[in-house]
Amino acid sequence: MATSCDMLPEDVVYHILLWLPVVSLLRFKSVCKAWCSLIESFDFITQHLHLSKSRDNNKVIAWAPEMLDFQGGPLFTFRFLLFSGNNFQMSESLDLPHRFDNPLERRGNLVSCNGVICLVHRYDDSTIKDDVSLWNPATKQFRILPKSTVPIPEWSGLVNFHYGFGFDKITNDYKVVRIIHDDVLLDDGEQQSRVRVEVYSLNMDSWRVLDVVLPIDIHIVSDPRTPFRDGIYCWSGWDSFMENGLEVTRNSILSFDFAKEVFGTMPVPDVYSYVRCDLKLALLRENIACFEWVFNPPKTDNWHCKIWVLNEYGVKESWTKLYTVVLESLAFPRFLSMNGMIVWMKNDELTQSLSFRVCNTITHEIMNLTYEVFSSHALFANYKESLVSINSACCAAARVRDCCG
Repeated sequence: MATSCDMLPEDVVYHILLWLPVVSLLRFKSVCKAWCSLIESFDFITQHLHLSKSRDNNKVIAWAPEMLDFQGGPLFTFRFLLFSGNNFQMSESLDLPHRFDNPLERRGNLVSCNGVICLVHRYDDSTIKDDVSLWNPATKQFRILPKSTVPIPEWSGLVNFHYGFGFDKITNDYKVVRIIHDDVLLDDGEQQSRVRVEVYSLNMDSWRVLDVVLPIDIHIVSDPRTPFRDGIYCWSGWDSFMENGLEVTRNSILSFDFAKEVFGTMPVPDVYSYVRCDLKLALLRENIACFEWVFNPPKTDNWHCKIWVLNEYGVKESWTKLYTVVLESLAFPRFLSMNGMIVWMKNDELTQSLSFRVCNTITHEIMNLTYEVFSSHALFANYKESLVSINSACCAAARVRDCCG
């Protein structure tokens, strides 16, 4: 008797399954071995991801330090909220499938790439190294990455850590890049920057030091909403140099190519090149964008945000100002979504409370986010569900050896 797996041609089954959401595909893996093998195959996962990207089903994932679950003892786990990208309605609440033994700082990083979330967990205890984890909310896979075997430099002063996460399409590898940076005051009074770069490879499941020199002596702005696009990760920042005996400060964008493992720079719009301002990066409809938060203007009711988009990657002349979004007084922009929804935090001086508002940059419609009150440290990231596995190639090889043995 023919089974349900044999009733349709393989290519028809393949294309039907491609259109299904991840939650259905995970359930259908138990239908038969053939379907399980197909759904877990690299080609199917890649095609499913590509098809998902072509559809306008972007979502936003958010986290705030208040969203803790203390049940079961003094352990810490985290709850995330998932919003639809078009109307920003909350669609799901997600718990991180891990509990931490030590309290974490309110600051952190939340970066998304191909449905995988990279989280940086900074501890209140400065003697504990950061934990970096990867999490696929759709498949429920979670793993804390191994600690780097290279000791943190014993540099004087404050040492800053800046992270990026992305996909190397040449080797089909997910990588985390970490920039370790500090400024040291020399005996002669001069200030010198020191930088070390490390890269984690999911395929190898290990960290290594990258022998590179940053293209400019850049000071990275600690902004967890920096974007990843087409194999390139970008941080906003600024660098300073001497010109005619004077120190000049210039805004710039530092980029990292995950395939070539090299750093580069991109200019910001001319109007911001030599102006100290609060400039943040975002992804807007797949293009690099930046937005300037104008606060404390001459008129207190004229707080606003200017949004620019880079129409052609790396071409300075292609920067175009798209929108000027009028904000409320004491409004602090936190995030610009892929679909053009800007999120800001409203500080109510009268009630001493915080709330979050969302504005559609095209229609200018404003809505309140109806969920638990977030803190000023809330993090947001664009998100699209996928079947991408965060099991490393080393782990996969070990499983094969165990099965064969």
